Amino acid sequence: MATKYYVCHGPTAVHYSVVEDGSSMSSGQPNIEEFSSENEATLRAIELGYVFPEEEDVLPELEM
Repeated sequence: MATKYYVCHGPTAVHYSVVEDGSSMSSGQPNIEEFSSENEATLRAIELGYVFPEEEDVLPELEM
């Protein structure tokens, strides 16, 4: 198994989660998208309107 990235979203909320091996995740959001690529998950979260905290500054790390 490997680290998984989740983008959970509904009408008024978007959540981004990183789940390490051996851990699980649940969400109250109606839509849960699973990604094996951090870049793909990050781009999808941004597309849906998620705003990453400044200290996470993920954009420079993306391979576009």
